[in-house]
Amino acid sequence: TTPEPVTPPTTTPEPTPDPAPDPGPPPPLVDAPSATLEETIAAEGQPLIIPLNPNAMFYLVAKQQGLGERLTEEYDVDYQGKTYRAQIYEKAILYAEVGHWNDVKMIPRTN
Repeated sequence: TTPEPVTPPTTTPEPTPDPAPDPGPPPPLVDAPSATLEETIAAEGQPLIIPLNPNAMFYLVAKQQGLGERLTEEYDVDYQGKTYRAQIYEKAILYAEVGHWNDVKMIPRTN
């Protein structure tokens, strides 16, 4: 047997409202008319800098193992009741259970 044709609904659906307008980029961090180009570029980039602790275990391991540049800040992951801290580098992800900094593990990665 052939399937029966489906009849479209006779009511018109309610129109959906337009999404909220894009607010656009945030205001500049410096007063552009009085700042130099270099000051403006530096001020805009400052919030994007990944904090560096040259004594952090992940940084030391990554440097020793030649893992390349940091691609993220350190971040926490809760897994099976334990909290782990991790950081992604060019060639690996380093992680350790929080407080167990001498037991850093490495997950190889490529871009």
